[in-house]
Amino acid sequence: MLKAHMSYDPETGIFTSKIATKRRPAGTTFGPPAPGEYVRISFAGVQYAAHRMAWVYVHGVLPDEIDHLNHRKDDNRIANLRSCTHLENCRNLHPRRRRQRSKDQE
Repeated sequence: MLKAHMSYDPETGIFTSKIATKRRPAGTTFGPPAPGEYVRISFAGVQYAAHRMAWVYVHGVLPDEIDHLNHRKDDNRIANLRSCTHLENCRNLHPRRRRQRSKDQE
């Protein structure tokens, strides 16, 4: 059903609508609300994170967690995403966030 409503380019990480709706014409691309933010896509009345939709689009399954390897929330290229555990995802925190988190715990 997902592939019938939108296309995904694994090289760019961009989703494009195939079907016009009340709010957007066919051919609309989905992007982040602001640079560095997660891309959210409304599908069948539910909001989804685009990186999770990208994983399902390519692999057909949804893992517990998906990690952005380069720490950029708006980079949804399949080569930048990996299935991981929560612990693995925490280990891949951006160095600046890691320092901030350790300061918060002091």
